[in-house]
Amino acid sequence: MSREAYQVPTGQGSNPAATGKSFDAYGGGSSNEVGPQMQYLCGDCGLKFQMRRGDAIRCKECGCRILYKERTKRSRRAYQVPTGQGSNPAATGKSFDAYGGGSSSEVGPQMQYLCGDCGLKFQMRRGDAIRCKECGCRILYKERTKRMVQFEAR
Repeated sequence: MSREAYQVPTGQGSNPAATGKSFDAYGGGSSNEVGPQMQYLCGDCGLKFQMRRGDAIRCKECGCRILYKERTKRSRRAYQVPTGQGSNPAATGKSFDAYGGGSSSEVGPQMQYLCGDCGLKFQMRRGDAIRCKECGCRILYKERTKRMVQFEAR
């Protein structure tokens, strides 16, 4: 049979693909008919919207696939989605600290690192961007100060 001669089955059986309904692996028929709706936040544009269990995991406004469940019983400060240019850590030049909420340049001890490409020695804190400040290389090594590490070729 040629591709042009093929006709899509239109049976009214219990096959979800034949009836056009989406399959719900957790029970029930179509996921659009039953189930509680959950409130989600888009990680890109900050839009709040509701989704059911079988809905496509995409923002309805911008199409972003990074979605967060809205937390209602927890602190709103810990789960704020950036909304403007002023709160974006990349736009302000500050690095984000996931453990404390503020800029990581204000908190925590500095560690000495070596760039794997250009060999530059520099200090970084816990939330700083993992890049060399001179060449931008992402391969960094912690400098050992109390212990000598020697690799030997065999």
